[in-house]
Amino acid sequence: MMHIRVLGLLCGVALAGSAWAQTPVPPVHQDPLAVPPPVTAPATPGIPQPPGPAADIWTPAASAELRVMNKVDSHPQTLLLKVGESANFGSLTITLKSCLARPIDQIQDWAAYLDIVDSHQDEPGFHGWTLANEPWIGMLEHPVYDVRLMRCH
Repeated sequence: MMHIRVLGLLCGVALAGSAWAQTPVPPVHQDPLAVPPPVTAPATPGIPQPPGPAADIWTPAASAELRVMNKVDSHPQTLLLKVGESANFGSLTITLKSCLARPIDQIQDWAAYLDIVDSHQDEPGFHGWTLANEPWIGMLEHPVYDVRLMRCH
């Protein structure tokens, strides 16, 4: 009698498992990286709604302050570059393509688009945006030199 119950239980699990495995999964049509729309509460008559978040519009700046360092002698130097200017530091040529600042009513941060070229052919360069508050997001990865954006003016 015990064997029949166990056999019946196993057959039921097997049938349920096979039915579950055959259930089609609906395709996902949303972009997984898309920002979901904001959730808003319905307006209540007579009660003013709070203002929405401030626009995250970065404003152009005319120049940038960069901190460059030769890691061998650990001597930092500050470079002031205007947009479109280039400067040399050791074997590096650093060109400031653009500099942006966050609005005054938001957390201070600056972004700069840098072109960094090393005159030594086997050494890495950098072409992209870097942030003052989060330099690890985009930065020069070089064995000898370190270049950081301090701020835009």
